[in-house]
Amino acid sequence: MPNECDDPELYELVKNVQSHSSNHSASCRKGKTKKKCRFNFPRPCSFETFIVEPLDSTDEKKKACEELLQKMVSYLEAGTEYNDTNHLYSLCGFDDFRSFQEAMRIVAGKPSVV
Repeated sequence: MPNECDDPELYELVKNVQSHSSNHSASCRKGKTKKKCRFNFPRPCSFETFIVEPLDSTDEKKKACEELLQKMVSYLEAGTEYNDTNHLYSLCGFDDFRSFQEAMRIVAGKPSVV
């Protein structure tokens, strides 16, 4: 999360687009622990909008990408502060935006917009 004091406008923007509701209800949770939002919020942060076309990859590579993307979601859920998307990518273990894009494509089950 951007720092609210440093950039209140950016903080509000991120807060508003990274959740589908200010109050999650029991019906928006899924999975065994009911902790994950079924609408997949918070969503991974992206430097730009792009279309994800699934890529074939080894199971090992797919697992590694899933772990990096899960780390990003964990940081977002925890409200971790970051300076910009490149800083967030670095915190999560991505080299840059392109490696984030590749990870999204490797784990994708179908085409989607990020």
